[in-house]
Amino acid sequence: MNDLTNYIFTTLEHSYSCSSTLSENAISTLRLYEDASGRKLLLLKTINRNDAVFRELCRYDCNGYLPQIYLVSSEDDALYVVEEYIEGVALHTYNLNKSREKAIRYTLDICHALRILHSLGIVHRDVKPENVIITPDDRAVLIDLSIAKTIGDSEKPDTVNLGTIGYAAPEQFGFMQSRPETDIYAVGVMLNILLTGVHPMQDIPKGKLGRIIKKCTSLQINERYSDIEELINDLKKFK
Repeated sequence: MNDLTNYIFTTLEHSYSCSSTLSENAISTLRLYEDASGRKLLLLKTINRNDAVFRELCRYDCNGYLPQIYLVSSEDDALYVVEEYIEGVALHTYNLNKSREKAIRYTLDICHALRILHSLGIVHRDVKPENVIITPDDRAVLIDLSIAKTIGDSEKPDTVNLGTIGYAAPEQFGFMQSRPETDIYAVGVMLNILLTGVHPMQDIPKGKLGRIIKKCTSLQINERYSDIEELINDLKKFK
């Protein structure tokens, strides 16, 4: 155990208590810690070596659109990440009450999160309502960077069987490397489901909003929005 990992565990042991294990599988473990004042932190232990993603975000102010990353430590057999715990309700269980205004506003929040990631050369690769938390002050925060990756120069496929079926873009099934357009595809699917309850392959809204979703979710990557800023500008017209 290196000095930083030792510091992480010593600090958590002395100043926090582990209140629960949120998830545990062969790849990763996610535990929730809480101090006496009620401040909560997450400790992620994962063998998915996307060290560069967390190290890049550790140096960046995420402005409330993503969990803040506090500490990152690499060991031979695992990566340890201490990050902000986001209080709230997962979007897939949240009752939008058929509000188009909220669906668009939350989608814009997620686009702002992706603008941060993409500007740092990171692709999330698993945008979906289960990975969006609606906070008590009514913000949408994009969580779970466990399969995020930095964008490489190689065109070699690198994402076989990653992502969530329905939200994963075609290229995530081993056809090519993930790019920012991969996240944009998932955003389009998510917005359509928030608005209609179904995948865009089944039905999309009429008019300009439907055309935005159709452009996001084109099976051809070069027909989608190539930049998240362009999508943000189009969605802002509906606010």
